Amino acid sequence: MKRVCYRRLMAEEREEISRSLAKGESFQKIASHLGRAVSTIAREVTRGGCNRWTYRADRAFGHGVMQEDAVWVSVSSF
Repeated sequence: MKRVCYRRLMAEEREEISRSLAKGESFQKIASHLGRAVSTIAREVTRGGCNRWTYRADRAFGHGVMQEDAVWVSVSSF
């Protein structure tokens, strides 16, 4: 089995998402810039009933947990 670490988004990353959306950038471009999966960006933006026009990093951060936390998951190889 392989161990994989899933990092939660940091406050700075949420701010970058918010700024990038305000500039009209796509989820793909934001994900590429942050080194994250497009699905991570999409889930972050839509979490809490937000969308690309209403997402704000300061509100999103309040819904999160401590950003230093990491979740380690054991995954089996296919």
